[in-house]
Amino acid sequence: MSATEGVALNDWGDMLATERDRRAWEAIRGWPSASTGGLVKEGIDFGHATRWFLWDKVGRAVRACLPCEASVPARRRRVASEGSVAQETKARLTSRLRSRVLRARLAAQRVARHRRVLYCPFPFSRHARILDALIECDRTYEIVVPDSFVASWPGTVGVTTSRPEAHADAGFAENLCAGMLSGLAQEGVTILEEDRSVLGAELQEYVAIVAAVKKDLARVRPDAVLVPSDNTPPFSALVHAARAADIPVIMLQHGLDCERYYLDDAYATHIASWGAYRRERYEKDSEFAPTQIYEIGNPFYDDPSLEALKGPGVQGRWLWVTRPHVSEKCYAPSRRQDEGLEIFDALADALVTCPETHLHIKCHAFDYADQYEELIRERGLESRINVVTGAIMHLLGEAQVVISEDSTAGMDAMLLGKPLVHAHFAESEPVMPFAEGGAAVSAFSHEGLVEAMSIATQLSESDLKTMQDKQNAFLDYAAGPRDGNAGTRFCEFVAKVLA
Repeated sequence: MSATEGVALNDWGDMLATERDRRAWEAIRGWPSASTGGLVKEGIDFGHATRWFLWDKVGRAVRACLPCEASVPARRRRVASEGSVAQETKARLTSRLRSRVLRARLAAQRVARHRRVLYCPFPFSRHARILDALIECDRTYEIVVPDSFVASWPGTVGVTTSRPEAHADAGFAENLCAGMLSGLAQEGVTILEEDRSVLGAELQEYVAIVAAVKKDLARVRPDAVLVPSDNTPPFSALVHAARAADIPVIMLQHGLDCERYYLDDAYATHIASWGAYRRERYEKDSEFAPTQIYEIGNPFYDDPSLEALKGPGVQGRWLWVTRPHVSEKCYAPSRRQDEGLEIFDALADALVTCPETHLHIKCHAFDYADQYEELIRERGLESRINVVTGAIMHLLGEAQVVISEDSTAGMDAMLLGKPLVHAHFAESEPVMPFAEGGAAVSAFSHEGLVEAMSIATQLSESDLKTMQDKQNAFLDYAAGPRDGNAGTRFCEFVAKVLA
């Protein structure tokens, strides 16, 4: 019997927040054992591959059983419509011809030069800077990217990727969805009606993506693949397809944990972690043991220009870097959409006691900038509070005090030696131990945040030095070595995997 079997919907409200969070995660992990449907297709366990689609939906379903949740407008992720899946057109036939030419060229290079192949189908976002290092290093392998990216990444080899076909394995996707819903019901979770149709469409699209990815792997025949994430789509489709084909999957850690449990599982086979923090979590909590986890440091901290950003910043400027607050990013039931609005209210009250202070709000892409702007106008604080954009490290460098939630931004602020306040307004305990070790001032309530801002703003030189020492200890643990050679170590790690 699973840990959540027998939990009724009305029982969720009787639990402590920490227990609810744990039970919700166990339901996400445990629904396959309660399902009667087939979950494995061509070596891929879709019970694992599709977990991400339940992260927000299970949390939302559990919160619906609790006293009223704040009426903050929810954003839903976009699901591709049937019309967005490419049909057989002349352009596609031309693309296929080009793909054959590129495949032939790639094959000739491999045979003639005995070079192995690293397939990087997502050469953007988090991988943009690390891909530069891979291209420029002295390597004995080819880097293959989708041909639309070749111009942006000179030195790579292009290949045309497959497009998902509408209704691919539609029957399997429908059975998978039905199995999820029935398995979750056995775990005490009933997905909200409006989420069920979204889930069905997402699974249909995802199953089609997996089928397309399998074609690409068969065509490219890489010796390893590089992914920016191993548990979120579309990256997870490549990860699970590659594992089924016994192809090594390389992943570079891309952030800290803003939720408890949801990053516990490692699906990549070879992981470059920044420091011991993530490595220890994987070793302790992941259902699958990676073949190798190697601590390399954070390559994004190699930038020598970051040193110039250290210092006291602009006197009287607070910077609040928010975490995601939209419903689809509130995974654990204890996370609420209105946490950011409550933090805003506390910071606005804290400004009253500091008349010469200004607050800048750097919103996460999945937060409610418009809500903050409306509150700024309502409280007549346009001259003292601004929602800002721009490079995060430069904004941190200009700040006198930084307010972080459970976010990598808190670690970035530590790198620059900033007085740090850890704001956490959820019922559950904070995920990141920023304040626990003295690297930040804790602020876990309205009154606590008002007081924390007064403390952080008035730190003596001695107190700031003590905090910075604690911050360096945290960075040693979570960010790993900071000697400017993390990128080099990652390149060496990739080369060893390919060897």
